[in-house]
Amino acid sequence: GEYSESASVTNAGTYSVSYKVAGDENHYDTDPVDLGSVVVNKGNATINQQPALVSGVTADGQEHNIVVPGIVDGGTILYSVNGGEYSEKIPSIIEAGTYSVSFKVEGDSNHFGLEEQSLGSIVVEVAPVTPVDPVNPSGKGLSAGAVIGIVLGSIVAFGGLCYLFLFFLLNKWIKVGDKAVRVMRFALGKKDGKERYLSFKCKFEYRDKNEVYNTKDEALK
Repeated sequence: GEYSESASVTNAGTYSVSYKVAGDENHYDTDPVDLGSVVVNKGNATINQQPALVSGVTADGQEHNIVVPGIVDGGTILYSVNGGEYSEKIPSIIEAGTYSVSFKVEGDSNHFGLEEQSLGSIVVEVAPVTPVDPVNPSGKGLSAGAVIGIVLGSIVAFGGLCYLFLFFLLNKWIKVGDKAVRVMRFALGKKDGKERYLSFKCKFEYRDKNEVYNTKDEALK
């Protein structure tokens, strides 16, 4: 490859290396010199988080994972259930029974894999029957959409009440053109020497203190 001032590699493999000296304005380059080959060996994959069996799984007609997946650096974890084929898929069950789980690590291009290890066995029993609630026969709670709707509705309703409270109970008046307009009682800062008030129409109005009135009639006068 091209010559450069540094020589480094990332991946495992065999590399042939040569060097030369690049001359400056007063010296010629030297001829390339072959240093031979260097072999960069694969490393071993490392398990950062060991896979583990899930406890408390029962067969209720739904699919349930029976393994908390592991995390590995330098490869891929493969799982086997009851001596079956290895797969990347997290083992899961639907039916009751006893399940023996093992795993191994398949290395990537720069790492060796790890041999098979057993996680032991898990016994999955049939889930107990839950009595039917006559008030709520389906036994289902509110859907996520319904809960979100209720929360958003509550927020909107509370905001509306606060809005009405601020502009109909804790309000003052200013004159805009020939009309009296409700504003919040308290100024929200200042700008150019005038105080900033939020109007009922959600617009900022700037007024001197003596231009803000307690009643509508005072504003119109």
